[in-house]
Amino acid sequence: MDKPKKRPSISVTIGDKQKKQERKELEIKEWEKGSVESAAAAEPEKDEDEFEWIFPEEVEQKEEAITQYVPKQSTSSRRGIAKWIIIIASAVLIGLLLGYTMLKVVIQERGEQPQAVLKEEDASDGSSSADVPAAEKPAAQSLSPIEASVVQGGIFSTEEAAAAMKSEITAKDIPAEVILQDGQYIVWLAVAATLDTAKMIGEAYEEGGAAVYAKQASISPSSELQSSAAELASLFPKVAEASGRRAAGRDVDSAELSALEKELGEVKVPEGDQAAAELKQLLTASLDELEGNQPQDAKAAQEKLLAFLSIYSQ
Repeated sequence: MDKPKKRPSISVTIGDKQKKQERKELEIKEWEKGSVESAAAAEPEKDEDEFEWIFPEEVEQKEEAITQYVPKQSTSSRRGIAKWIIIIASAVLIGLLLGYTMLKVVIQERGEQPQAVLKEEDASDGSSSADVPAAEKPAAQSLSPIEASVVQGGIFSTEEAAAAMKSEITAKDIPAEVILQDGQYIVWLAVAATLDTAKMIGEAYEEGGAAVYAKQASISPSSELQSSAAELASLFPKVAEASGRRAAGRDVDSAELSALEKELGEVKVPEGDQAAAELKQLLTASLDELEGNQPQDAKAAQEKLLAFLSIYSQ
């Protein structure tokens, strides 16, 4: 008995889904039918032919919508910025107004000052002669310290102790003077312009029984002195050196003494300047003592110079 023939089918696979579609029965010619049936009896049954068509799965390409996010300023932030701009502008405007007002006031004040100065200058032109000495009275700031070399006997904190030391030294026929410097009382025995001359004087005084030593010193001017003492202070070291050499037993050139006397005579001391007048008198007396050749004359000259330093430094 002939087996019923299976209808051939077509299998179509789309993606993962498999669909089957039955084939339509093909019309087979009669002359072919016999041979097919005999062959079917002799040959074992074969699986029906299946054709698998694989189609790529349709993938829908979705266009990605790219959305650009633009930060938007809120209305409140815009208002805040506008508010700050108004505040800053107001502050700048107020500052300009205040600055202009202050500048105007300063200009007005400066414009009035020169008139007052001119009036004062006019008044000074017609001032009396009593005001002139005040302008010519510079204090000791215009005077320089006297740099010299001294023979020192001692330094004391009290004037009484220094005076006692002076009495002991003068008792040995050696000149001495108490000088006030920087709050201390110093006993000086001699003065010269150079340290070598002061050392020679000190050696001579040590032979007379005084314990002394020579050193450099700077004598500050007194606040009571006027500028007229400046010329006298500049002459002091020259006179002191000549007197020191004579006190040390050396000769002094007479021409040098004459030049010093002439230079000292040309110094003009204003009337009423008692201190400058006294300083000039002491320098003149010292030069006069140097005219003699006796040792006592040299000591007397040193006494005058030490008195000069006592007045200059007080």
